[in-house]
Amino acid sequence: MPRNVIGGYGVLGNLALNVEKTIRGDNASYELFAHYAGQQRVQIRAGESLVLTVDGQPLRFQVRDEDVDRDMFCPESGPCTYDERAYYPATPDQIRAIANAETVTVELIGAARTLAAEFNELNFERYRSFVSEHVR
Repeated sequence: MPRNVIGGYGVLGNLALNVEKTIRGDNASYELFAHYAGQQRVQIRAGESLVLTVDGQPLRFQVRDEDVDRDMFCPESGPCTYDERAYYPATPDQIRAIANAETVTVELIGAARTLAAEFNELNFERYRSFVSEHVR
C-alpha cells in the first residue's frame, strides 16, 4: 500500500496508516503500520496506542515496545522533525471492517500527544484495493 496519509497532508505533520501482509511458508499475517512525520513529538506508547473508530465501534490495537521506532532530526536552523513508526498486529476481519466502513477515525496515542484524523475517500480506496488483492 502506498503512503496512506490519513485525511490528507497537514502543515505540522502527517499521519499515515498502511497495512502490510507478511507471508511465512503457508501462513499470512497482517500489520497496521502507523507512521507519523512532523514537527510535534508524539512518543508513541507501547501497549494499546492505536484506536480506530470504525462506524462508531472502537477497534483497539496494541504494539510491543520493540515494534516502535522513534527518530528525530534537529538542524541548526529550523525546527526539529520527528519520525515515529509502529507496527500493530491485525486480523483479516479487522482489515476488512476498515475497508468496508462508512467512517473511520484514527487515534495514535503517545506520551507527548495524541493525534486524531479521519479517513477520506482515497484512504478507503487504498484499503479496499488492498483487501481485494491481498486478504483472503
